[in-house]
Amino acid sequence: MGVDSILNPVTACELGSAEVLKAQIRNFGADTLEAGKVIPMGYRFNGGTDIKEQITLAEQLLPDSAIVHTFSQVFDLSATSNYQFDVYTELALDARPENDLMQEQVDHYGLP
Repeated sequence: MGVDSILNPVTACELGSAEVLKAQIRNFGADTLEAGKVIPMGYRFNGGTDIKEQITLAEQLLPDSAIVHTFSQVFDLSATSNYQFDVYTELALDARPENDLMQEQVDHYGLP
């Protein structure tokens, strides 16, 4: 289990004051994760404090299948700047912890 990609926010000329953080997590393992399994997740924004949430699977997650999680916090990215997002999973007994973390820089360029 690990973070496959950060889907939102993305680099753009215009970003808002209430951007959501969406990440896709993938079952990289060979075993099916059963419905009801709790997957701990977290993120760091601009090197700040780790914020943790949990996903409870509503249905089975087959090997090489993915789900999208939208974090509850929104982000003010309205100022022209670079923003750093680090998103990770913390599944106990994960056989491949090297794929748990995804780091993404999001640039707000501003209008030309």
